[in-house]
Amino acid sequence: MDLDFLRVKNIKIGIPSPVIKNYFRGIKQERKDEILQKLSPLMPENRRAFWNNLPVNDDAVNLITEYDDS
Repeated sequence: MDLDFLRVKNIKIGIPSPVIKNYFRGIKQERKDEILQKLSPLMPENRRAFWNNLPVNDDAVNLITEYDDS
């Protein structure tokens, strides 16, 4: 969708709301385990809660190695 913010017509209509996702993307369990094993001893206690509570999704794509720009 192409939206010209400078046009009065578009300002009157408004900007459409984004689609709401009902799920967390998460990371693969294998990757989470590697991160916790390697980095957990190095990180402060207050940062570990984020990684311990990170959602797991075995269908997740690693965006560092796989990227689809479609």
